[in-house]
Amino acid sequence: MSSKKRNFLISNSIVIAFITIFTLILNYSVVNFFGFTQDNFIFITLFLILFAVILNGFLIQPLLEPLFKGEANLEKKVKETLHELNIPASTIQINA
Repeated sequence: MSSKKRNFLISNSIVIAFITIFTLILNYSVVNFFGFTQDNFIFITLFLILFAVILNGFLIQPLLEPLFKGEANLEKKVKETLHELNIPASTIQINA
């Protein structure tokens, strides 16, 4: 496993663990504040799950940007290299 992939997985796991712990603490606090009934619990839990998904999207985006940027740079370099290799090959084919 490459170090880039390993670092990404570690960072992603830390963010997910943080969001899970934060959401559980928030769920406990809100349920204690409003009282524990089945209707309150379901509504609060669904709202907090939605909140956690949105928070995960905002926190994980800075981790994904360098990964996609590196992939785009690699693809650009491959295209440039192939172009440089195709120019002499085309010249040889034309002259032959």
